[in-house]
Amino acid sequence: MTNVSIIIPTKNRVGLFSKALDSALTQSYPHTEIIVVDDGSSPDVQAQYQQLIATHPDKIQYFHLIEKRNGHGPNYSRNYGVAQATGEYVAFLDDDDYWTDPHYLSNVVRDLEQYPSGVDVIYSNQIAYEPNGTLKEAVIWIEDIAKTFQRTDTQPIKVDQLLTSNGFAHMNCTFMHRDFFLQVGGMDESLAYEGDRDFYYRSIDQAVSILYNPAIVSRHNIPDRGKADNVSTAVNAVGKILNRLCYIEKNITNVKHLQIRQRFIQAKVYEYKHLASIMKQQQSYKLASIYANQALANQFTLKWSLYAVYLSVLALIKR
Repeated sequence: MTNVSIIIPTKNRVGLFSKALDSALTQSYPHTEIIVVDDGSSPDVQAQYQQLIATHPDKIQYFHLIEKRNGHGPNYSRNYGVAQATGEYVAFLDDDDYWTDPHYLSNVVRDLEQYPSGVDVIYSNQIAYEPNGTLKEAVIWIEDIAKTFQRTDTQPIKVDQLLTSNGFAHMNCTFMHRDFFLQVGGMDESLAYEGDRDFYYRSIDQAVSILYNPAIVSRHNIPDRGKADNVSTAVNAVGKILNRLCYIEKNITNVKHLQIRQRFIQAKVYEYKHLASIMKQQQSYKLASIYANQALANQFTLKWSLYAVYLSVLALIKR
């Protein structure tokens, strides 16, 4: 019997959370526990959470973290949830999304039991919708692998195959051995944004056994950019880039696979170029020049070297 712990971080979004919770409660796989980590919701909302959870006291554990001004963050909440988990495997679900396949956990447990030597992680897919309800057509995660995978069933997959996609597996579609989660080091709590992308690359870098199921198992609701109730909308453009550079530098140093390191080096170049562009638009020419030269130091091209010189000249004449 394989026990599964479902980790749902949440904060002040009980309406959205109720749908996520329902999709976890209606999973056909019976050997589950649901761990809800409330990142310091206000007292009135906390009472609403507790009222929902009281309907299934034998199935749900509710942990209310001490309130902090900006919260502990979803990465901390996921780590906290895994620390409380008793399941051999852990699955993750965001509070503003939900699983669309009621047999998702039954299927992944069935699949992993075909590999008695053990499985570190199983990845699946999901679809995304804009705030207005429009289906997002662009490739976001690793759904494009399904087109080249040539199979509809679950199969082992290698790192080089995963890297044919420029995306990453969302946490809603990540089913992982709890010990492997701890081995990877869990989520990086210092990251305010894209902790899931960082975690994905660290995971595939260290995993020995990875399975991939091309099935769509969940719905992701893209956050409304006009609201600041989500990590991806609360951080501004420059903050997001600086956050990315933190985990990019870390992974360039630490990852074992050369292909993953090369991907991060290329990402580093892109982020410095993006910063240079933003600083130029803001007429901060000295900073634009610094970031342009950082990009050039990591990847030389004649075109970009000329642009870096141009920014350096602007920085001198517009001081």
